[in-house]
Amino acid sequence: MAGGFLYTPRTRFFVRVVLPGIVAFLLFSMLILGFLIPGFERAMMERKQETTRELTRSAWSILEHYHRLEASGQLPVEVAREQARNAIKELRYGDEGKDYFWITDRFPRMVTHPYRPELDGQDLTEFRDPDGKALFVEFVKVTNRSGDGFVEYRWQWKDDSLRIVPKLSYVRLFEPWGWIVGTGIYVEDVKAEISRLEVTALLISGGIGLLIILLLIIITGQSHRIEIRRRNAEQQLARSHERYKALAEAATEGVLIWSDQGLHANRTLLSWLGLSEEELNTTSLQTIIPDKRLGLYHQPQDLFNELTSRMFVECDLMIRSGQSRAVHADFSRIHLAEQQAVMMVFRPLDTHEGLVGLSFSNELLNHSGTGFFRAALTTQLTLLATNQCMNDMLGLKTGQNAIGLSLEAWIKDSKVLKRIKSLVPESGPLIDLPIGISRQDGILFRGYLTAMVRGEIPGERFVEGSIERVGIEDVMPSINGPGITDSAVSYLASHGRIHSIQSLYDVTDAWELFPRNLLRSIDSAQEVDDLKGSYQKAVRLAGELISAGADAYRVARFISYAGDAICRKVLDLIINQSNIPQNGFALLQLGSAGRGEQSLATDQDNVFILDDSDQRAFNELKPVMLEIGGRLNQSLEQVGYLACKGGIMAGNPLWCLGLSEWKEKFARWTRSPGPNEILEMSIFFDFRHAAGDSSLTDQLHEFVSEELITNDIYFHHMAEAWQPFRPETRLAGMEQVSLKRLLMPLTGIVRLYSMKHGIRQYSTLSRAWDLFEGGVLTRQETDDIHTSWQFLMNQRLQSQYLKIIQGEQPDNEIRVAGMDPVAHYLLESSIRLIQDLLQKSASDFHVNERAL
Repeated sequence: MAGGFLYTPRTRFFVRVVLPGIVAFLLFSMLILGFLIPGFERAMMERKQETTRELTRSAWSILEHYHRLEASGQLPVEVAREQARNAIKELRYGDEGKDYFWITDRFPRMVTHPYRPELDGQDLTEFRDPDGKALFVEFVKVTNRSGDGFVEYRWQWKDDSLRIVPKLSYVRLFEPWGWIVGTGIYVEDVKAEISRLEVTALLISGGIGLLIILLLIIITGQSHRIEIRRRNAEQQLARSHERYKALAEAATEGVLIWSDQGLHANRTLLSWLGLSEEELNTTSLQTIIPDKRLGLYHQPQDLFNELTSRMFVECDLMIRSGQSRAVHADFSRIHLAEQQAVMMVFRPLDTHEGLVGLSFSNELLNHSGTGFFRAALTTQLTLLATNQCMNDMLGLKTGQNAIGLSLEAWIKDSKVLKRIKSLVPESGPLIDLPIGISRQDGILFRGYLTAMVRGEIPGERFVEGSIERVGIEDVMPSINGPGITDSAVSYLASHGRIHSIQSLYDVTDAWELFPRNLLRSIDSAQEVDDLKGSYQKAVRLAGELISAGADAYRVARFISYAGDAICRKVLDLIINQSNIPQNGFALLQLGSAGRGEQSLATDQDNVFILDDSDQRAFNELKPVMLEIGGRLNQSLEQVGYLACKGGIMAGNPLWCLGLSEWKEKFARWTRSPGPNEILEMSIFFDFRHAAGDSSLTDQLHEFVSEELITNDIYFHHMAEAWQPFRPETRLAGMEQVSLKRLLMPLTGIVRLYSMKHGIRQYSTLSRAWDLFEGGVLTRQETDDIHTSWQFLMNQRLQSQYLKIIQGEQPDNEIRVAGMDPVAHYLLESSIRLIQDLLQKSASDFHVNERAL
C-alpha cells in the first residue's frame, strides 16, 4: 500500500494492459479528427476549385478559338458567336455527365444556360438567390476587378430545379466579346464526402483501439503458455533426437539431412560415400549430388519451400574414389528444433523398379494445334508433361522435351505466374488469361492460357493447362541482330506464313540478306548516293516477303527499320562533315514511321528536338541544326523517300525547336484543340526516337503523358474529329477504295484510347493488345482490330508492290471490282469494325449526335 492506494493484481492489469490501449486509442482518434480530416477537407476543396478553374479555362479556350476565326474573317461575327455559344452549351463533365457551363455578359444578361433556357437573353440585374444575393451582378464585379474569381451563392441542384443548395462557382471574363463564362461545384458534394470520411474514420479508430486492447490481453495470456510449451518441447526434442538417431543409424538406406547446421548422414550413407562425419561437414550438397537441378537451391530453405510434398528423383552419388553410384532419392521436409530442413533417403537404383513418368500419350493431343502441359504446383512450376505442340511453342528441338524444366523460364509476366501459383480447386479454372511466351530461340509470341488444379501425384497438387497461340510477337530480327534463325523460318513455314518450298527459300534468303548484306551496305556507305541501292534492295525484299505470304505487320516493321537505318546513316554522314557535337538534339520519326508501320508509298515525317536548357548554346545550335535538317531531308529525297507534302520535316523552322518550345506546342494542342487542326496535329502524337539524345525524347513523352491525364476536352474533340471518316458500308457499285482512309480512323481510334489510358506502345497492334489487357477492349474487339489491320495493310502492300513492278507510282487505292469473295468479305468486316470503333469512341468521349 502506498498513499492509501492498493496496488492489486487487477489494478496492475489495468495499468499495464488496459490503460495503454485506451491512451493509444485516444491519441489515434485525436490524430484523425484533429489533423487528418480537416487537412483532407481543405485539400479536397482546393482540388475541386483547381479542377473547376482548369475546366473553365478549357471552355474559355473554345471562345478564343472562335474569336480567332471571326478575327481572321473565316466566320461572320454572329455565326462565330452562335457556334461558340452552342459549343459551350453542349459541354458536360462530372461522374454523371450533368455538370455544365453558362455564359452571361457584363450587363448582366444571360447568353446561354443549358438547364435554365428561360433565362437566355434575360436581364439578370435583379436575379437573386434565396439568400438575397444578386449573384450575376457579383459575377460582373469579380471579373471587372481581376478578370476571374470565385463567388458563393445558392442555386438549383444540377438539372433538379426544386432542390436549392450552396454552390461555389468560378467565372472568367472573355474580354473581346464581353462574355463571362463559368461553372461551379456544389458544396454539399464536399460535405458529404467529409461526412462519410468522418464516420469511416471513427469506425476504424474504434476498431483499432479495441483490437489493440484485445491483442494486449491475448499476448499477456499467451506469453506464459508459450514458455511452458517451449520447455516441454525441448525435453521432447531431446528424447526424439535420441530415438531418431538410433533408427537412422540402423537403416539400410542412406539418409542425408541438409539444414542450417550443414550436412548430416547416417553410417550407411557415409560408408557409401567413403567419408567421415568431419569430412562431410566440409562438403557441399552439390559435390555429393552433382545434379544441375539442385544447383538452383543455395540454402536448405529454398529446397524446403519447393517441396510442397515428397519428391522422387533418380540421380548419381559421387563417391570419394571419383566413381558415381546411381540411386533413387526420396526428398521430404522435416523440422529440427523448429528449423526447416530437408531429408533425403537414398536407395541403390538396381534395387528399385523406378517410377513411370507422366506423359501425354494421346495422339490427338500430340497432333493438336494447342499446347497442353502439366506442372507441379510449386514455386518453380516444374513441368511434368507436355504435348508436342507445347514443345514446339517453347522452341525445343526435335527429340527434346520440357519435362523437369521450369515453366517460369518461358512465362516472363510475374502477375501471370502469381495467378497460376495461387490456383486452388475451389477457385475454379483460369479461362483465356493473356500471356506472353519467350521461346528458347528468342522468338516472342502471345497467347491465351486456360489452367486448373487437378488431382494428386502422390499427395502433390499439380496444374494442367493449355495455351492457344495468338501470333508471333516479333519474328522480325533486331536492326542490329544476327538475322533470322532456322527455327524461326521453320516456325513461319509450319504455321502457314510461307506457302511453298520455293517461297521458303526466297524468304530465308531475304531474311539473310537483310541483316547481313543490307545493313552492311548501309553501314559502309560513304556518300548519300551509295544508299540508293540499299533503299531499292529494301523495297524489293519487302515486296518479295509480302508476295511470299509474310505477315504484314512484320513487313511494315522491316520497311520502318530499314528507313531508320538509312535515316541514321544519312544523319551521321552530314554530322561528320559538319564537325558538330553528337549530342544536344534528338531526331524523331512521326506518323506511320513513328508507329513502325510504313508502307512502300511513304514520305518523310521527321522533326528535331534541341536541348534549350542553356539558352546561349541553344541559340548557337539551332541555325546549325536547321541547315543539317534541310540537308537531311534533301538527302533522303535523293535516296528515294518523298518529301512530306505538309512540310513536316526537320529542315522546316517550324519543326526544329527546343524542348521547351515542343512542350508549349503540345500543351497548346491538348489544352486548346481547334477542330480544324486536330487531325493534322495527331500525326505528332505518334513520335518515336530515331537518333541523337534519347533523354530529350523521353522528357517530351513524359510531358505529353502528364498533359493528357485529365484532359477530357482534348479527347472529346479528337473523338469528334474522327467521326467524318465513317466509311460507307455498301461496296456495291464502288470502283475502288482508299486503304489509307480506312486505316487512318482505325489507327487513330486505337491511338486515342492508348493516349487516354497512358499506353506507351508505338504500333497499333501492340497498343490494341495492351488496351485488351487493361480491360478497355474486349477480346473480340482486339481480335477484330488485329484481323482488320493485317488485312488492310496486306492489301495495301501487295497493291503498292504490284505497281512498283509495273513501273507505276505506288498509291493507297485498291480496286473493289474483281476482288475475290474472301477479300471482299474481309473488307466489309473491316469497314463494320471501323464504324463500331467510331461509335464506341463517340459514346465514351461524349460526342453529340450532330457530329456522327
